[in-house]
Amino acid sequence: MLGAVGDGCGWHFCWVGGDVFLVRHRNFIGLDRNGRLTRNSGSAQEAMPSVFFAQLTAAEGLIEEKHPWLEDEEQRQAAEKIFRRKVPDVVQDVEKGCKCAKTYVHLPEALDFGEAMKQVKAVVGEAWEVREIKQLLPKMRNCCEVQSSRVNKADGLRNLCQVAGIPLENVWAFGDDANDVRMLSEVGWGVRMANHLPALAGIGHDTTEHTNEEDGVAKYLEKHLLKSSSET
Repeated sequence: MLGAVGDGCGWHFCWVGGDVFLVRHRNFIGLDRNGRLTRNSGSAQEAMPSVFFAQLTAAEGLIEEKHPWLEDEEQRQAAEKIFRRKVPDVVQDVEKGCKCAKTYVHLPEALDFGEAMKQVKAVVGEAWEVREIKQLLPKMRNCCEVQSSRVNKADGLRNLCQVAGIPLENVWAFGDDANDVRMLSEVGWGVRMANHLPALAGIGHDTTEHTNEEDGVAKYLEKHLLKSSSET
């Protein structure tokens, strides 16, 4: 089950893959899916003086009204394409009932973001993957993505293909980040985006000539699929 819960006392809960991590008074604390306290990292005030959330759900993206991403015009325009609904508190909105995909944790005032990420990882444990995100929005810094380690694009794509009766070797997939490694390796034709992160170097079968922002996927398909079909 995916969702979120809260106790109305200022706790921020984000439920990822059935488990929970939360923030209160700038301290990260881990809970299991039954609400039992699993670990307390102690005060993280120095490394994480402020925390802001954005949440992808099955229906839409949510972002806090006071999120710093909405202050810079360039970031705001990009963020609003992904997180279409502004809410006073992401958690309070999520706990009304929705399926969550992944959580973005932004720590704009962290003096050492590497250490801040270690603290997040120490709290959430092996059940979650914590990855620094740099390419989601322009001028992005001090942001990490928290997602269940039980959720992987490769497994989701494989299950979809089984339901649809499509052999995985007949699938093309495109990726630009470390969480695309398995998917690009297991499909019939894996393609790295031109702006892919170093973690994808050598993974898959080919690379696009253009980046995400330059419609790299569309141009690749037009060149290698649509034009080839029209010529036969």
